[in-house]
Amino acid sequence: MRKNNYRKTAAALLAASLMLAGCASGSSEQGTSAASKESSSVSESVKGSETQAETVAETEPDEVAAEVEAIKSWSTIKLLDNASSTSDTTVKIGDNNKVTIQEGGNYVVTGKLTEGVLSVKTTDENAKVVIKLAGVTISNSEKTALKVKSAGNVIIYLEEGTENVITSGKETVIKELVDEAASESEDAATGGAINSACDLTICGPGSLSSYGYLKMGIHSKGVLKITGGSLDVKAVANGIKGNNGVTITGGSLSILSGNDAIKTESSSQPYSDINISGGKININAFGDGIQATGTVTVSGGTIDIRQSKEGLEAPNVLINDGQLSIRSDDDGINASKSSKDGANTMIFNGGKVYVNAGGDGLDSNGDLIVTGGELQIAGPTKGKSGALDNGNENGGVLLISGGTVIAIGSTGNDKVFSESSSQCAFEVHLNFSEGDVITVSGSDGTVLYTFEAIKTGSSIVFSSPELKKGETYTVSAGSNKKEITLTETVVTDN
Repeated sequence: MRKNNYRKTAAALLAASLMLAGCASGSSEQGTSAASKESSSVSESVKGSETQAETVAETEPDEVAAEVEAIKSWSTIKLLDNASSTSDTTVKIGDNNKVTIQEGGNYVVTGKLTEGVLSVKTTDENAKVVIKLAGVTISNSEKTALKVKSAGNVIIYLEEGTENVITSGKETVIKELVDEAASESEDAATGGAINSACDLTICGPGSLSSYGYLKMGIHSKGVLKITGGSLDVKAVANGIKGNNGVTITGGSLSILSGNDAIKTESSSQPYSDINISGGKININAFGDGIQATGTVTVSGGTIDIRQSKEGLEAPNVLINDGQLSIRSDDDGINASKSSKDGANTMIFNGGKVYVNAGGDGLDSNGDLIVTGGELQIAGPTKGKSGALDNGNENGGVLLISGGTVIAIGSTGNDKVFSESSSQCAFEVHLNFSEGDVITVSGSDGTVLYTFEAIKTGSSIVFSSPELKKGETYTVSAGSNKKEITLTETVVTDN
């Protein structure tokens, strides 16, 4: 629930969100078939969403991997304690199990190093280095195990059918990071299991375990891109970080982190973005699940944040597609911190979003706009937070023009969509308990939506394209029931 000063957001964003038709007035026919069937299936899926989110648009075509697979010429590097070897004379086999790639090129790496380092340090700062890991284990109890000191661009390809394990530090229990400054350097590519001073891409069908028991799991000082592979990341600090941005288009990621799981932040540029358009991501974080200094954009894939302080946090959040399931101690999704123009926006254009938050379910310091998708938000049970929260104090708006939203929580700081919305919405104050099935029905008894409450509360906000101005609806929870008539586009029973 961190706040900052807000200036008016870009007019183009607001215009795009408002250029949709308003809710229709009076009709005795309720559109039940598609929405009722959908709401039934969604309610069923939500019951299991606490443990595993359903896979949606799991991956995009891995074009980077396809390019690597087309490479015909490879140099070989065979790792072996005190006896590593290579087919390339430019590769330096040094003392203390240190193997260094010194020129751009394509390298297949196999074998094992104990207390060793695989390093990239090219003489050409623009060199492209492709490293195919084909059954590699590297461990170093005191330093980075796979380190890119200098290059233009590095691609790590995970060979199909192989398991690759990179470990820095000694195995330890991952717990909450108390002193982030003492445990990680934001810019220096040091101390993580895999660290790169330049842009880093990870791709391919194989598997990679990256265990950062000193600091981070995977860290790029440039942009970190993941297009494929099965990745298991554990880190005492951040799980994966790209200083200048993070892009995930495919693959399977499991992240356990003492601080933020997926992060972008850099002292060299004030705003860095995270873009997720594919893949399957499971997160357990003692910090935030996903955090950016610019914009977090989700356009596909499955994100299951099972533990976090805040699920998603960035100045701007844009959800276009995909499926998100979030559990958070504080806010579920937070448009906070400073942004490029001083504004904060949170926009939902599509996808399925489920939030179980201890603080605000959705919290924007500026605008909170819904144009599409399906949002199921379980907010706080008490306190000064609410299921939906926008930055009124900053001139922010709370609008809906499409999609389906149910948001439940406590009263006190509860909010409903603005009367300027073009889609009908309502709020009723009705006591419900954990396990109660909240049902929204039309005047003829047709069930429009059901949602099983996972906590107690007394505020229920609902909006759907099926709602029609002038109609009366019944909301029930357990043995409690209340009617509400849409005399206006947006109404509350206060």
